[in-house]
Amino acid sequence: MTILENKTIVRRWVDEVLNKHDLSVLGSLVMPDVVNHAVLVAELRYGFENFKRAIGALLVAFPDHHMEIEDMGAEEDKVWYRGTRSGTHLGPGPLPGIKPSGKYVAVQHIHILRLENGKIADHWAIRDDLGFLQQIGLFPAPGQRSS
Repeated sequence: MTILENKTIVRRWVDEVLNKHDLSVLGSLVMPDVVNHAVLVAELRYGFENFKRAIGALLVAFPDHHMEIEDMGAEEDKVWYRGTRSGTHLGPGPLPGIKPSGKYVAVQHIHILRLENGKIADHWAIRDDLGFLQQIGLFPAPGQRSS
């Protein structure tokens, strides 16, 4: 696959799965033995079904989830993007043990995806989890005192 083709696949991933919440297209975008290095629950790290469960849980936590890509780059078999993930936190998660807050959040993310044969084979992420916890009120923002 060319770099342009790989970037197109990642854009489909963001547009169709993360923004339109269409999990039915995952089979055409993700390898059966995908490794999700970014997931915090070890049991969900390996394989297509666990990848699908993790994404499904994210979309339950944020029914209006949206990822806005702000930068994208690629080299060889890897594509990265930086963006803002936003949505209203109405379901449990996405971090283990987090109850719904009802609050709208917008958090910066960087994702790196390795593609193989036109499908996502590995996923890494750098997320502002502290910013997320501050926005839902579980951790004090700078200058605030915890109660």
